[in-house]
Amino acid sequence: MTAELQSWGYTPIQAANLHVMLGLGNCRYFEQPVPYNYLEYGVRNPIRTDRTGHVRAPDGPGLGLDIDWQQMERA
Repeated sequence: MTAELQSWGYTPIQAANLHVMLGLGNCRYFEQPVPYNYLEYGVRNPIRTDRTGHVRAPDGPGLGLDIDWQQMERA
């Protein structure tokens, strides 16, 4: 049975949700809020849909996100 999870929020929450979905292996759709720019604050490598309509988990340790700590400090 397929399961389609929902996750609205900033990029770290979306990345965690995407990792869960990929781990389950029975999810086909990643729901991404639009407009998404305001939810990408403080992240240099946000999750974006590619030309074929797919998303990929960010590379790197943990959730794979590259956090802009200076931007976060300013906030």
